Amino acid sequence: MTIEQHKVFIADCEPKLLIAEPEFGQHAESCLSDSPDTKLLLLKSENASAPESSEAEFLQSGTAERKWNGDIPDQTPVMLAYTSGTTGTPKGAVHTNESYAAAAANASLTFEIDRHTETLTFAPLFHIGGLAIETLPSLYSGASVTIHRELDSGLILSDISKYKISRIGALPPVSRALFNDPGWETADLSSLNAAYTGSTRVPIEHIDRWLERGVPLVQIYGMTEAIPPILIVPTDRVESTKGSLGIPAPYCEVRLVDDQMNDVNRGETGEIVLRGPLIIKEYWNNPKANADAFVDGWLRTGDAAHQDDDGFFYMDDRIKEIIIVGSSNVYPADLERVLDSVDVIAECAVIARDDDEFGEAPIVFIVRRAGHDINESEVMALFEQSLATYQHPREVHFIDDFPRTALGKINKSELRTTK
Repeated sequence: MTIEQHKVFIADCEPKLLIAEPEFGQHAESCLSDSPDTKLLLLKSENASAPESSEAEFLQSGTAERKWNGDIPDQTPVMLAYTSGTTGTPKGAVHTNESYAAAAANASLTFEIDRHTETLTFAPLFHIGGLAIETLPSLYSGASVTIHRELDSGLILSDISKYKISRIGALPPVSRALFNDPGWETADLSSLNAAYTGSTRVPIEHIDRWLERGVPLVQIYGMTEAIPPILIVPTDRVESTKGSLGIPAPYCEVRLVDDQMNDVNRGETGEIVLRGPLIIKEYWNNPKANADAFVDGWLRTGDAAHQDDDGFFYMDDRIKEIIIVGSSNVYPADLERVLDSVDVIAECAVIARDDDEFGEAPIVFIVRRAGHDINESEVMALFEQSLATYQHPREVHFIDDFPRTALGKINKSELRTTK
């Protein structure tokens, strides 16, 4: 992440101490240029010279001795996790002792984790995925955890075989990296019970490619504010419910509601709202966000979805991303699903732009697959038989890559500023 992005977090939470590894020392100092009251502690490293004051000296400089009495109330804040900010300014989500304990129990049960489970974590531990979905539930259940410092597709494939890994997270950016690795087709994946995905739109192609290797790619739903899995697709339903977010997991209530918080009928689109111990206590220092997000104890997610007759949830789109063309709703996900089905398109995104005639119009951004070509007229033709005319994009832009968050998700907020 950039210095300016980190400065946003630091200004919001006003930390007393910032801890950094030596290679990030200069970056950390720049981040604190506007925060003179925050101290910086550089950790020692075998590959770097020791800082002027070692960790031991720093920790011994405290003036008060504190002892743990073994009693941590359920509502004690334990982590401030910032939302990814793909559509706006990140918010600090306050998780408590209760939400993390419930999340560990929930994930352990739904992922069937026990002491024989081998988990591989390569998602960053500052993120809900790496910490609360993969690592902590495994430790809670007595499982083993192998942690990678960064995303290295070759090392992932090697370690799956070496350590007989039984579960990994495979968000779309991870799957793409693995598919493009020369070792993907021959890697030994026989130990994997499942790979788990979510966080953003999951192309059906990803599910198919994992299934071809004998591994169910299980879609889960959750968010920074509600630790996944809130919804999960059972492993024996992955193929028959492709594209589904799944059914509710334990420890959380899930509803679909209209803008008045009334339940919608099966098949109708509504907003996902959540309640339960997995949910955050509040947003940090943000009364407006709290007032907007919480209604009678329910968390409004901003995600629009519908249920089928079997109770499986399907994402329609982010409510904030819905494009209003005239008086009609256009879901970017509908256009993106059409584009995802085309082999020559590696990745795509649809956003709204102001339109003098209709108020807003869909705009398409595309990254072509290496060695392939497709032009604007060919892209426009894809929608002729699949979507109504008002849903068709007004413009098509070809780019080399997308602006992304630290987790690899497409940053649509930044994309809207692209000319």
